[in-house]
Amino acid sequence: MTGVSPGPAGGAPGAGTAWLARLGPLAAGRPPPSIGRASAGAGGALVAAGVVTLAGQRWASSGSGALAAVVTAAALAAAVAAIVRLPPHLAVAGVGASGVAAPAFAFFVSAGSGVPSVREVAVLAGLLLGGLYTVGPWRGHTFHLTILVVASWVLALSFGNFGIERAFFGGFDTVGDAVSTAGAASMVLGVIYLGFGSWLHDTGLEGTATPFLGVAALALPVGAFAVVRDLPDAVQGVVAVAVGAAVALVGARCRRRGTTWLGLAVAVFGVPVLADALSDRTGVAAVAVVVAGAGLVVLAPLVGALVGEPAPELPAAEPPPPPAGDGPAS
Repeated sequence: MTGVSPGPAGGAPGAGTAWLARLGPLAAGRPPPSIGRASAGAGGALVAAGVVTLAGQRWASSGSGALAAVVTAAALAAAVAAIVRLPPHLAVAGVGASGVAAPAFAFFVSAGSGVPSVREVAVLAGLLLGGLYTVGPWRGHTFHLTILVVASWVLALSFGNFGIERAFFGGFDTVGDAVSTAGAASMVLGVIYLGFGSWLHDTGLEGTATPFLGVAALALPVGAFAVVRDLPDAVQGVVAVAVGAAVALVGARCRRRGTTWLGLAVAVFGVPVLADALSDRTGVAAVAVVVAGAGLVVLAPLVGALVGEPAPELPAAEPPPPPAGDGPAS
């Protein structure tokens, strides 16, 4: 596959990640932005979403997931065939379609004649997406791995005391207890994903690292908010600043714009929350926010150096124009 940017210099995969390198160039690098490829992928996802909707309508009216599972299985097979048969700039349509069809197939198979279990859907979807990402000529596409990582997040939250279903169908004294427990699980998984994604980046597998860093940038702040939502505002502000800064620093270290900006957004959100908690006077809180912002501007170069960013280079001054009348000698 062409048009994939290589991993960082000196980051050749080692023995522990050599099997990931065999997934293809998308595991070691990231393709440059392409509106053509993105449009094809989005179009494929829309086609699959329409088919899934029709299958879901049939499931809702008949109460049986068998026919819906057959329809979505056919859609999944057609999407995988498109990945293999179509030229690369159009094959991404099959990637988008299979990324939608695989979880839908897992849903209808698990549904049977009733409401499916979150755990069963996550397990089956994870197995399907894991197979799509690691086996066959269609392997190595980051979109499949992204949905797999999300499914693993949902799966972890569905087990034991971390259960999503228990929060709403019994098993906790209050729904609030379930939210806090699930939030703690989300924070733990966010830390794991953040560290694992950073390690993959260091080994040269930038493409494989992308889903873990992206999901961590969501799981960690969401989990933190769920845990501290009933605590004092000062605690909420401190946690938001700390969690956001951690996500932003790892994102900057791994050269991920989205992760960096999302982390900074969470940290910046925490500053006025913390300032408001320190004083109930609006003017004092506003001054504290101004001071914090100015301090961040001053410390920005040091923060950049902390993650190894090169010092910004000032543009060279252009030489002054020659005085009027000083043309070349005739």
